[in-house]
This record gives sequence, structure tokens and C-alpha cells, in this order.
Amino acid sequence: MKKLVCVVLLFIIASCTNKKYEVIKENVNANICRIQIKIPEKIPEKQLESIANELRNDRKGYDKLWISFYLPDLLPDIDGNGAWAVASFTPNFEMNILGEKIAADKQNYKAAAPFPQYQNAIEVLKANNDYQKHV
Repeated sequence: MKKLVCVVLLFIIASCTNKKYEVIKENVNANICRIQIKIPEKIPEKQLESIANELRNDRKGYDKLWISFYLPDLLPDIDGNGAWAVASFTPNFEMNILGEKIAADKQNYKAAAPFPQYQNAIEVLKANNDYQKHV
């Protein structure tokens, strides 16, 4: 009976823990460490900073540490592009939330410059004064 109670309690404790992140990839080269982290959702900058400091505390032996945060639906490509946020210790701490800036830039771009629509190539040439009719 004690074993059953212990197993049930262990299961309850394990299911209640809230995993903040998952390490996708860690690349170490000399005294530089690069980490790719998957976070479950967009989280506030203070929480990202807390995760970054936790990772830094575990990796104090590196001169420089770069951390890329990815959302579940936007995981990195082969080159590591697509981070929602990035943090670095080089040696001072810096944090940039790229996802919010990209969304704002897209919104501003759409409002500022609508893309012209043309029916065919001749319309494009005429609009740019590059069309000359040969007789």
C-alpha cells in the first residue's frame, strides 16, 4: 500500500511541474556556447531573462553564451534561423524579442506601402515607363 501511495504522489508531483523550456540543441566551440531553446508559448521578457540567467549559471565556464528562443510552431531551420527571441552574455546580458518587432514591422509595412497589382507584364512595363510600342 505504501508503494502505491508513493507512486501516486510521485505521479501527481511530476504532472504538476511546469516545464519552462526544452533544450533543442547546444553547440560548444572553444569558449563559446550557443543554445537553442524551445519555449511552450510567448512569455514575458522577465521570464525569458530568468531562463537565460538559469542557463548562464549552469554554463559559467564559457566566455560567451548565445541563447535563441523558439516557439513550438516556429522551430529553427538548418541554419538556426527563426528565433522568436535571443539573449546573449558577451559578457554583459542583452535580450531582444524579435517576434514582436517582426510582427510590428509587417503591420507597418502593409499600412505604408500596398503592393501594386498588375494583370500582365505589359502593365508592369507601362507603369514604370519602360514600354515602347514598335511600329
